Amino acid sequence: MIVLALAIGFLKGHFLLSRMARRNIERIIGLSPHKEKICLFAFQAIQAYLVILGMMAIGILVRHSSVAREVLAVVYLAIGSGLMYASIPYWTAKSTQSRHPLR
Repeated sequence: MIVLALAIGFLKGHFLLSRMARRNIERIIGLSPHKEKICLFAFQAIQAYLVILGMMAIGILVRHSSVAREVLAVVYLAIGSGLMYASIPYWTAKSTQSRHPLR
């Protein structure tokens, strides 16, 4: 189950979340081409914050549901590993600070 969760997380991170991260980076660059720093909340589009709130609400409901903890562990591992993989474009952009204003 651990291998399956990691595989699902990798696939979701690679094909969906990392693409979103790259789009966010490009949007950040476009928002502030002449600034040293930008607003912390600019890394996501405004509409994405509504989706994030919905996902948080679902997560809270599922955590307090009768779903077996073993199943939740697999789901959490898949989600967490996908998010970690998708954070790579942000770290890469941060390491090239002269090109990207992500300070």
